[in-house]
Amino acid sequence: MTIEQPQIRSRPDGWGTVQELLIEDRVASYLTVVERTMRIGVSTVRMGGIGGVGTHEEHRGKGYARRVLEHSVRWMAENGYDCSTLFGISDFYHKFGYAACFPECVIKVRTRAAEQASKSLSVRPFTPDDLPAVRAIYDAENALLTGAIVRGESARWLTQGTGYGRQAKGFVFCDASGEVAAYAAYDAASDSNPITYEVAVGEVGARSPEYYSDIVRWAAELAITMRVGEISFQLPPDSAFGAYLTFYGAEQSLSYPRCWDGMGRIIRLKPFLEATLPEWTRRAREAKRLEPGASARLVTDLGEATLVWDGESVALSEEENASGTVTLGQDRLMQAAMGYHGAETILLLPGVQAQGDLTLFRTLFPRRLPYMWRADRF
Repeated sequence: MTIEQPQIRSRPDGWGTVQELLIEDRVASYLTVVERTMRIGVSTVRMGGIGGVGTHEEHRGKGYARRVLEHSVRWMAENGYDCSTLFGISDFYHKFGYAACFPECVIKVRTRAAEQASKSLSVRPFTPDDLPAVRAIYDAENALLTGAIVRGESARWLTQGTGYGRQAKGFVFCDASGEVAAYAAYDAASDSNPITYEVAVGEVGARSPEYYSDIVRWAAELAITMRVGEISFQLPPDSAFGAYLTFYGAEQSLSYPRCWDGMGRIIRLKPFLEATLPEWTRRAREAKRLEPGASARLVTDLGEATLVWDGESVALSEEENASGTVTLGQDRLMQAAMGYHGAETILLLPGVQAQGDLTLFRTLFPRRLPYMWRADRF
């Protein structure tokens, strides 16, 4: 009896492109690649998000998930993706070149303290007609946030909660003229989550910081109605709204997963570096004292490239002779580009080698605090 060899097919669906491993024409293992545009500072990259990963129980332990993931990385390279991210289980995805790239941040405020916030805006549920105003606020507040998704027409607005399977309810805050000045969303009771015992706010945004107090007061009123003593906000770690919450005695929890949760990898080295040149140029210009001609040769498992500063901009070069050379895996370079680890930490990690003048490398890859809002995860 001949046993049919596993085959992998790619097919589009309404969410992305499904990658399926077939055994005798039946799906055994699968995942979906969703296309997103992700910010790295002022730059944007074409990113493939990995979601919906699974293997049917009778086929587990046979290496099928590995085959699907390896195929998916190749498929993304062939189809023009610059990088990939995912939110996954512990100690598995590093086998496929993924490394931790996203810290998680939760800020908690006592309800009694939040009650002190003043309010000047009216509040009502979010409707589709509010989308242009909410989109404008989101774009302005996240214009420089590494890890933020550029939301297109198919984006989920104020519906995804702070955890998988949770649904959110969105609200907008309007000024006296009826214009939307701020927005927020919190985990609401739903069919899948009929009872909730906390006020968990998963997204906020405001046209101006003067409206932050309205969001805090709204959350406090929710907490009073639900009789809970604390409000939690899931936010970018260094957001302006998070800083504002310190007025109310906030407690911030910031975690850096070692090898799980938000992870990423570079798919195509040179296209990734080309796409991010505007951000590298911005950082080099801000350094001011950086000497023209400074360069950094990057030697990775995906190839080699040199970044060169000419005094006006950073360019990509094939020149092998550089001021400094750093040999590192693409996973470490992804961490550096995202800012999860800054250059000083990257240079200390196992497998990373460096020589020469590393001024440009250190200038371009400082430690940052990347973040992807919950609504955009896959």
